[in-house]
Amino acid sequence: MSKNIKMTIIKKLNNQQQFKGILLFKDGVFLRAYNQGVYILTEVLGYRFNVRAMQLKKYQNRYVVTCAFPFNKLSERLPEAVITDFGGQLAHEFDMAEYHAWFKRRCLEVSFTNLKTKASSESLQTLEWLASEPSLESDSHTNTICLAVSWQQVVFLKNWQPNSYPIEVDYAFIQSLKNKFFK
Repeated sequence: MSKNIKMTIIKKLNNQQQFKGILLFKDGVFLRAYNQGVYILTEVLGYRFNVRAMQLKKYQNRYVVTCAFPFNKLSERLPEAVITDFGGQLAHEFDMAEYHAWFKRRCLEVSFTNLKTKASSESLQTLEWLASEPSLESDSHTNTICLAVSWQQVVFLKNWQPNSYPIEVDYAFIQSLKNKFFK
């Protein structure tokens, strides 16, 4: 293999998005797959890799899903893959019909995990306030409503910024509030 080609994460993601198959990028002694490549490896081919989803500032805070495996396992895992200057590739038309739903699910999982992490550092006072709000109450004279929400919802709302989460996360949050409100 010739010298390792350096690519930005955005270039890797764009290349994978346009490629029909899996692109694997050399990362030390590992080969790393992104987004569609991860979906094919884990959902279509059934490999049980540790999959990570993360938000990247360099990628306008959009989510990226990734997994990796040792370079020396390439021929064992993907015998038809070709070694390239940047790592490896397996060209094939895979069924991608469920990719977008899978990707959204992965991003929601990491969003809620991040919210729980942030919540664990929130003040005890906020958690006590939540515990003291047992139910939905309405005062028709003043048009105010007290809604018992979960600590995850409070943390999400407190930390929410426009475009910081995929729109699906925002919709899920609104739906969760609606479900509590109209029980």
